[in-house]
Amino acid sequence: MLRRFFLTALWSLCLFADPIDEPPASGDWIELQSREWIGGTLKAVYLENVEFNSYTLGQLSLSLEQIRKIVTRQNVTLKARPESPTRAWYEGLPGYTYEYYGTLTLDGNTATIHTPRAQHRVARSHIVSVAPYKELEVEYWSGKATAGLDLTGGNSDSAGFNAIASLSRRSAQTRLRFDYIGMVSEQNSRETVNNHRLKQKFDLYMTHKFYLTPITGEILRDLYQNIDYQWRLGTGVGVGVRDDAQLEWDLSVGPAMIGTHYRTVEDGNSPYRRSWALQFDSLMRTHLEYDVGLSLDYRFTVLDVASGGYRHHLLTQFSRRLIGNIDLDLSLLWNYLHRPVADSGGQTPQNSDFQLLLGVSAGF
Repeated sequence: MLRRFFLTALWSLCLFADPIDEPPASGDWIELQSREWIGGTLKAVYLENVEFNSYTLGQLSLSLEQIRKIVTRQNVTLKARPESPTRAWYEGLPGYTYEYYGTLTLDGNTATIHTPRAQHRVARSHIVSVAPYKELEVEYWSGKATAGLDLTGGNSDSAGFNAIASLSRRSAQTRLRFDYIGMVSEQNSRETVNNHRLKQKFDLYMTHKFYLTPITGEILRDLYQNIDYQWRLGTGVGVGVRDDAQLEWDLSVGPAMIGTHYRTVEDGNSPYRRSWALQFDSLMRTHLEYDVGLSLDYRFTVLDVASGGYRHHLLTQFSRRLIGNIDLDLSLLWNYLHRPVADSGGQTPQNSDFQLLLGVSAGF
């Protein structure tokens, strides 16, 4: 309550301060349509949204329509569509998307990129994105790793370890992502859980919302689902439904080929099966509170009947900020296969597996 009151007071001071014609010579500045200036650091302009870290108001997410002027002192990368109407169908294609580097002045309907040698002007309506200029390769990468440990002793001795990790590289035109989930557990020196899943996805943006996925892959090992190893190779198309400070949501669909080698099978059955598949993916991230995040990673796959019919995979994560980049994560993992394959003893694994995981994560 006190924090909300404090931010409201600062916002009021900002709105009722005397307007200025030009901002100071340090930092980035945005001018609202009300002719009031806000100082801070420009984080991004994307999908008609402006992400701005204000000196006094913290992280702000504003519509581009609310802003009259943007002035940056830091170098930025501006991505713009071609202006020629005769090539309209090329707009957004990687070969026909222009990028400019320098300081930015957005005034009215014109954006100007200032470099030591020249000035480049772009119509405001043709701006695809603006982001701080990244000089080092490492600045394109981000990641997060979560680890949890479960130990019990006494009448029953058990030990379990789980890990969830993600690594991604994102530029103006491409996105590469790796995800890993792994769990091992023993009880009284007997293994009870052993499964691992590694996913890869590469996206190529055709416009600021639509993208192609030239290749996506997955390797899975789940001994207690009778899966010795399983591979998946696919392709697809997707759309960014929303991408701003409040919500990131992607949907994609495409065909895939899946091959599975089972640990054991009943007499007369082949341990290896391969199937064409159709997969649907949904990835959503949002913030429930300032320091509480929620992510939902869901995949639905349709296979032939001999390979299981269809399956669901869902990873839900709640994250609570502890300090700095350290979070406390609560994860719910659900895997479902409609027709599991029986082992050599005729035992058929259950359709669903649930895991509730608690761990500490670090991100960068």
